[in-house]
Amino acid sequence: MKNTLKAGILILWAALVPLLNSCFKEPTVPVVVTKTVEGVTQSDALVKGSVNNDGGEIVTARGICWSTSPGPTIDKNKILSGEGLGDFTGSLEDLVPGMKYYARAFAVNNIGTAYGNELVFSTDKLTDIEGNTYSTLDIGGQIWIAENLKTISLNDGTELPLVPSTTEWLTTTDPGYTYYNGDPDTYAETYGALYNWYAVATGKLCPSGWHVPSEEEMTVLIEYLGGQFVAGGKLKETGATHWKSPNTGATDEIGFTGLPGGYKSPDGIYEYIGEYGNYYTSTDSSSIEAYRIYLSFEHKKVFMAASPKNYCFSVRCVKD
Repeated sequence: MKNTLKAGILILWAALVPLLNSCFKEPTVPVVVTKTVEGVTQSDALVKGSVNNDGGEIVTARGICWSTSPGPTIDKNKILSGEGLGDFTGSLEDLVPGMKYYARAFAVNNIGTAYGNELVFSTDKLTDIEGNTYSTLDIGGQIWIAENLKTISLNDGTELPLVPSTTEWLTTTDPGYTYYNGDPDTYAETYGALYNWYAVATGKLCPSGWHVPSEEEMTVLIEYLGGQFVAGGKLKETGATHWKSPNTGATDEIGFTGLPGGYKSPDGIYEYIGEYGNYYTSTDSSSIEAYRIYLSFEHKKVFMAASPKNYCFSVRCVKD
């Protein structure tokens, strides 16, 4: 009889211990999982998450946070999606076309905030009026197109005239474009088009919602990258596929992938493919000259200079 009673007590105690442990267990942050990213467009995405364990405290908020760099937190972009345990969905809106994003689910209880695993996705690429597509990137809060502009039409549909290879171009003030050596088959896909400043000055060269950067915006970019003496290397594509050796200091650490597209001078001469990458700004320095930056195969420095508006240079765009 005693043995039977003792055995019963042991069985009861074995059943009670886990319950007692759970009652006295210290609460923790929730357990949350980022499950999938679906329905991605140029500006929207659906991110699904799930709170699998509340950590012993009520989950008072849950949702999705995201950013253009790894490790997003609720301090910046976030969307709430209910409370408690279970599955939920966050609808991300007003995203930038062609941008890489990092997203993760989060859940909050009285102990703190927990984050799920990180998922990476890219929105559909930015499209210009002709259907050319572009990746984009966030550089210190400025949103840039990560490729040279290719369009030969303004964003209102007006076709740009091809720059003639004659001296008459020395005096024109009409907007225009060309390709290096007048050869789109060889150069257009990689280097894009070359534009005179009068095309830039229309204010309609970039896709709607984007513009050619001003001298001031270019300066902000350069300063963010550490100043003119090092920024050129950070802007250049690495290696010798397009750049002539030694391509000094090239790291392309932000993904700008600056290319040596050369230029066309007002007298019709094409020069310096592989050696210099020239990018117009929208700021003129006089009635006949405008600012540009240029990158060199020999330097990690980025240069700012004023050049005659009849030169044809590459263009990058920045978001309005």
